[in-house]
Amino acid sequence: VLNMTYASTRDTLEHHAEALHRILENIPEECDISFVCHSMGNLVVRRFFHRWQDTRISRVVMLAPPNQGSALGTMFHDYQLFATVWGTAGQEITVGFEALKTKLAVPPCEFGIIAGAYSSKILQNHLLEGANDLVVTVEETKLAGARDFRTVSSIHTRIMANTEVQRLTYFFLQRGHFETATTRTPLK
Repeated sequence: VLNMTYASTRDTLEHHAEALHRILENIPEECDISFVCHSMGNLVVRRFFHRWQDTRISRVVMLAPPNQGSALGTMFHDYQLFATVWGTAGQEITVGFEALKTKLAVPPCEFGIIAGAYSSKILQNHLLEGANDLVVTVEETKLAGARDFRTVSSIHTRIMANTEVQRLTYFFLQRGHFETATTRTPLK
């Protein structure tokens, strides 16, 4: 397991995809590769796939991906605090998303999506329409071609620590579906 971190707020998705490419160039050819990505990391991988092909990559699990951009970010993109927290790439997934989406590929391998659909009487985000994880809506996570799709009760920043998400991710990496082949929910 290689845990790749990156300064998501300090550069463009293109730059982060190039960094990913450089890392993959140093992994032996005989290795099988799968990705588990959270949030914007999914767009880095999609940007990578737009420019490069790597047949060693067999599966991708997307956790809370803003595959359709970010309505919440778009609401606040003009505010200095937003620009500081979300940075250059944050601007790309908000007002710049129309231009960005032409440079994001659908993964050419099997991929599954897990979206957060958090509901609590105490903590809610009324700025977003529909089920959401307080940051990304379930609809914003969807991407046609997904082999399987699930929602879990989780907030955006904690979805990767959710034990159900960990179980579903493990199954998908092993078998290409979250539970069974007959209970798959592909996105078309």
